[in-house]
Amino acid sequence: MYYGKSPQFEQYLTDSFTSDAVTYAAGYPLSYNPGLAQAIDVSVGGAVQRPNLDFTLVGQTLVFSPELPDGLTVFVKYLGVSGSSVSIPDASVTPVKMVETLLTKSVTGGANVTLTANEAANSAYEFVGVLSANINVIVPSVIRTMPVRNLTTGSYSLTIKTSAGLGVTIPQGTSNSLYCNGIDVVSAGSSGGATGGGNDRVFYENDKIVTDNYTITTGKNAMSAGPIEVAAGAIVTVSAGSVWTIV
Repeated sequence: MYYGKSPQFEQYLTDSFTSDAVTYAAGYPLSYNPGLAQAIDVSVGGAVQRPNLDFTLVGQTLVFSPELPDGLTVFVKYLGVSGSSVSIPDASVTPVKMVETLLTKSVTGGANVTLTANEAANSAYEFVGVLSANINVIVPSVIRTMPVRNLTTGSYSLTIKTSAGLGVTIPQGTSNSLYCNGIDVVSAGSSGGATGGGNDRVFYENDKIVTDNYTITTGKNAMSAGPIEVAAGAIVTVSAGSVWTIV
C-alpha cells in the first residue's frame, strides 16, 4: 500500500512519423522549433540517432542522411523548445505610456478640472487660460512625479491635488516638480537655489529683475532678496491680503 501524493511523470512534447521517401522528400516537418539538434531525442525503429551525424535540423525540419527506408517509426522527443523574441521598433510605444509628452490644457473659468486618464498619463503639464476663481486640477492617486507649469492669468490660484488628498498651489508664471505618493501631491523640488560648502542648504538665490507679469497668489505672501527691479512693461500684482517683502 502507498500513502502520499501520486507519482509525477515528466511530460515531453513529442512528434511521430512513419518514414516515407516520397511524403518526406524534403524532410520531416517538426511541430516545434527546438533551436538545436541536441535539444531533441530522435529514434528510428527504436534505434537512437546521433544529432548532427545521423540527422540534422534545417530550420524546423528534421533531415536524415542517408534517407530512411520506408515504413519505420520516427519518434522525436523535445528536450527543450526554442522561445521567440520580439523587437520593438523605436517610438512604437504609445505616448500615454512611455514617450515623454507635454500636456498643454486650458483651464479657463472657475471650476475644478479633473484630468482624464490619457491627459494624466503625460510626462509634464502646462495649464493656460484666464481664471475667474481659485481652482483645483485633480490628478489620479497614483505614485509618480509630474513637472507642472502655471501659465494662467486672472489673479487666482491653481492647485494640483488628488480627489481626496492634499495638494500644492503653483503660483502663476512659475513651475514646480511635484510628486504624488498615492494619496497627496507634494513638492518634489528644493526650496533653495544654492547650497553651502557641504550638504547644508543655507542660501536661496533669486533673480534681480522682474521681466514678466506676476501675481502673488491670493492668501500667500512672497519674499525676494533685493534690490529688485521691475522692467518696463512688467507688472507685479499683490493680491488683497497678501504681502511682498523685499529684504
